[in-house]
Amino acid sequence: MFYQLFVYLNLLGIFLFSWFIDQEINVKLSVPTEVQAGESFRVDIIIEKGDLESFSRYIQDLPYGLTAERVTSANADFSFEDQRIRLIWIKLPAENTLSVSYNINVDKRLKGSFELKGDFAFVEENQRRNMEVSAEHMINIIPSPELADSLIVDIKDFEQMLRETGQTPDSFNKLAVLRSPPVKSGNYQYTVELLVKKGDLSKFAKIEEQIPAGYRAVEGDSQEGIFSFSRGVAKILWMNLPLQSEFSITYNIIPDPGYAIENLTPSGTFSYITGNATEIIAIEQKKDDLADYFIERDTAEIEASDTVADSEVADVIVQESNETEKIDPVADVKKTEVSFDESASEGDILQPQAGIYYRVQLSAGHTEVDIEKYFRARKISDEVKMEYHDGWRKYSTGSFNVYKDARDYRVKIWETTPIHDAFVSAYSDGRRITVQEALMVTNNKWYR
Repeated sequence: MFYQLFVYLNLLGIFLFSWFIDQEINVKLSVPTEVQAGESFRVDIIIEKGDLESFSRYIQDLPYGLTAERVTSANADFSFEDQRIRLIWIKLPAENTLSVSYNINVDKRLKGSFELKGDFAFVEENQRRNMEVSAEHMINIIPSPELADSLIVDIKDFEQMLRETGQTPDSFNKLAVLRSPPVKSGNYQYTVELLVKKGDLSKFAKIEEQIPAGYRAVEGDSQEGIFSFSRGVAKILWMNLPLQSEFSITYNIIPDPGYAIENLTPSGTFSYITGNATEIIAIEQKKDDLADYFIERDTAEIEASDTVADSEVADVIVQESNETEKIDPVADVKKTEVSFDESASEGDILQPQAGIYYRVQLSAGHTEVDIEKYFRARKISDEVKMEYHDGWRKYSTGSFNVYKDARDYRVKIWETTPIHDAFVSAYSDGRRITVQEALMVTNNKWYR
């Protein structure tokens, strides 16, 4: 008898707790029953939040043909992008009831009916909770009397019509990479997620994240990309991008002792090749969960066709550390009896070439040398050029379209001159890139 009473009281407690939560937080979505095509209508959201004051967000997806504009947001960060309305509160206002409103513009060509649904997410007791929000009825669109019937499209078919007629919205093909705030994923480790919206891109792309001093980056989920971290730069390189139009990757951050993750301010770029040109876009920092920014979620298994054998790529990864730049110390340069000039002549400056090519770097320093005398004293008979890069004056020779030729020339320098730390450097249209990237773009083979 006592056991049955105990079970009953527990079940009653669970029921009362669930009822309390349901009653404590309530979200109501108010919309009209019909709207006129070519005009706008107002959406009102009432949030009865009780004592909730934590991070919260409300999202609502709109069919194509509808756009949104803020009216009131109750101190939320309002945005409309990729057909999604987002209201984000880092901390909710103290009032128990919040009122939010925005206008939705209806394309003049629309007819038919649609339903509006939203999702309210909040943090309670350190756990994320979601609440689905729906209007009580469908919204009917009254067709515009100003348009012929042949120009009017049902809202359910509007997106397909845009695609077929080449009126594709910018969001379909917009390239973007979004970065989430770091999330703790271990005792001393934090995970950063990047959402890549690549559109129709398929090959040769790179992400570079500048990680400030005091933090280290290690690989997370690179989505078949090649990850490296050197000199404060976390890099992910793809020969073949994932097939999805958008996908997410992660890398992990480990702060050094005395450094707080709150002070981390990474910056980065996404670069890709179109034709023979390299394009670069900045990575955007977001305040919230990147899951809210997905347009589609394609979970199919990807079987990318590699243009370079896995074993060759592995060789590149292993050998790349051996091709990092070795600096000829300035102190060593000053020990020589070679004279120095205050400025290099125009003929001594390295000029950019078109396409991918390789040179052999001989040395680098902060003080400029008399190039002809200095390298003649080191038995270099070929022409040497100087370039400014990363705060250094770097001296190189040769120009090779094939990596193997540059490698052979580097070996010759090792064997016939006192310069035993020369190495191959790679360029794309005059801009320095890694040898690894150059090999992938040109499908050249790595030679030891």
